[in-house]
Amino acid sequence: MNYATSLAQNSSYEWDLPKRTSQYVEQIHKKTGSPISLIVAMLLTVYSEAGQGVYDLQMPDGRMTPLGLFSLIIADSGEGKSAVLDLIRQAIVDLESELADQHTTRMKEFSVAEKIWKIHDDALKKELTRAVCKDLPIEEIEKRIELHQDASPKKPRLIKFSYSKFTPEAFLSGLKIHWPNVCIDLDEAGEFFNGRPANDLPIFIHAWDGKSLSKDTSVEQTTVFVKSPRVAGMFALQESQLLRYFERRQGEARGIGFWARFLVCKPKSTQGYRNIEDLNFTSPDLDSLYARMRELMLSSIDSNGEPVTTRKVLYFDPHAANYLIQLGQKIESSMMPDGALSKAKDHGSKKVRNIARIAAALSLFESDWDVITVGFVKFAENIMDYFTDEFLAVFGEPEKQSQLHQNAEALWEWLVGFTLKNSNRYVLKSEIMKLAIPTRLRKIEELNPAIEYLASINRIGNFFYENLNYIDTSPRDNYDTASLGLAINRYRFGRKKKTPFSAFSTFTL
Repeated sequence: MNYATSLAQNSSYEWDLPKRTSQYVEQIHKKTGSPISLIVAMLLTVYSEAGQGVYDLQMPDGRMTPLGLFSLIIADSGEGKSAVLDLIRQAIVDLESELADQHTTRMKEFSVAEKIWKIHDDALKKELTRAVCKDLPIEEIEKRIELHQDASPKKPRLIKFSYSKFTPEAFLSGLKIHWPNVCIDLDEAGEFFNGRPANDLPIFIHAWDGKSLSKDTSVEQTTVFVKSPRVAGMFALQESQLLRYFERRQGEARGIGFWARFLVCKPKSTQGYRNIEDLNFTSPDLDSLYARMRELMLSSIDSNGEPVTTRKVLYFDPHAANYLIQLGQKIESSMMPDGALSKAKDHGSKKVRNIARIAAALSLFESDWDVITVGFVKFAENIMDYFTDEFLAVFGEPEKQSQLHQNAEALWEWLVGFTLKNSNRYVLKSEIMKLAIPTRLRKIEELNPAIEYLASINRIGNFFYENLNYIDTSPRDNYDTASLGLAINRYRFGRKKKTPFSAFSTFTL
């Protein structure tokens, strides 16, 4: 189901999502009125949060990688960042509260068991003291003491799945003491980027990579060490807060590869276009989403309330693995001089891994298999192309890149409107040069780079039939001879040609 083209605020991008995810996004949009791209970014991140404690992902080359996604959402107040986050994570928050109640009960049981254990411990110590004083054999008592120490009650964990305000030291301590699989869910991330955590960005880079973390604490003069935690992250903030960070830190975060790991999203505002009736939508049917999240989160907890020590493995079937390898080569080529990612090689170097993680996240919530099929990789590719576009808009070169991006976005928006109006995915380039708005796109020097850019990120296909250059706005769909024939007829009749084009008699590959 591809409903996004009917949403006014999202007319500049055609979302292609698998069935369940599409339904979840639509229902959350009805409930909150928030931009589709904001919802998609948050939903995918929470997908990855739910699965990261249970699964690791095997890349086609055999390397293992975590599932956790990081998303950066740049949106002003009133766009529904908190509302969307609360709605998506409701099942996880409810489970966290439920586990906290269980922890209270278990702490009472622990307190009783600890008191009984201490009574026995004191008795053994007294027995050992008497034996030593009387110069009696103590080997048997020592063995009993050793066994007793091994049987000491273990304090139950207070499981903490999420962090919304913290220092780097508190974050690492929480990973060690409470739970090693967490989500950083910041619906107001300005404090993070303009506070102490911004001084320790390598911690969060390593967390995305799934590496072990350590930090020296100045107060206790000790080192906190956490082995291979799993971390997902949602960082939502206003543009002014991000600009303040840029002014203070300039290119520091970009230089160390921090932003390269993010799904970057700067959605158009929906304020003023939201349907008030939809905002009163009683209760979106997200039961299957919540049930799956709860199932995955509980699967990360063993019978003793501890994290499972061995994760399952998600892997790509041969077709999907081969497609991902070819995609990686295509992305590599785009980082050549004058390529679409030539000025964003940091982003390009992480793009395949993000596509793989998105595919894994979709597979976990759309199927019951541990094998990721090529369909999910293609969905992930389409989704990641949007985030690449947004990354370039936010972090690209200020002058040249922004003009190209503006032209590309304007062209795509016009193409979507034109194809919807004509109910045909194909557009002749000559039609663009005659009809496109803004009119600057009718100039070949403005149009060609925009077409090449959109084609390089797979938003469009740029093809030829005989001497006609045509654009396919759905290049991932199967080739449609009849629709192309109608598009060529439309163009020829527009030029008042008398001989119609017959898709069924004369148009062949």
